[in-house]
Amino acid sequence: MEQGTVCFARTGNVVILKLIGNIRYQMGPSLDDYLDHLFARGDFEDILIDLTETRMIDSTCLGLLARIANNIHDRFGRKATIFSLHDDIDRILEGVGFSAVFNIIHGDLPLDCKMEKIADCDETREELAKTLYNSHRILCDLNEKNRAAFQNILDALRDDVPSISPPAPTTNEEKDKEDRNNKK
Repeated sequence: MEQGTVCFARTGNVVILKLIGNIRYQMGPSLDDYLDHLFARGDFEDILIDLTETRMIDSTCLGLLARIANNIHDRFGRKATIFSLHDDIDRILEGVGFSAVFNIIHGDLPLDCKMEKIADCDETREELAKTLYNSHRILCDLNEKNRAAFQNILDALRDDVPSISPPAPTTNEEKDKEDRNNKK
């Protein structure tokens, strides 16, 4: 299956991300790097995500989209927006609970902008694993259904990559669970 493309454009203070074709985990580090730079600059008021030409999107890239939702919510107190035309993509978005964190519009993005491909980055195996881990952690944090679906991926990545350490427990229940696991 041919790998897709992630493009961006700016119109005023709005950034548009367009995901074209089959969007897979191999593209994650490049998208993650683009988001790091975009969020560090902070020179935008909205991010519109165009999935109208997306044929498939995997959980890694869904986690990176959830990262966008978190940023928009934290900075502006509102939901980010996704445009989608395909029922199968809509089912994927609904399946991971995106309707709770995104405005999902079933139609074309009403802007016509010159798109530019995001830069590819050369990542190491460890950097790819960290992107996979962080994007799945964000998905798990969205809801319990996602946690049940993706926790095994987080566990496997933590076991496989020594530099990935689990986040510190934040509640007494989580601390008790971690203590029980450490005693095994």
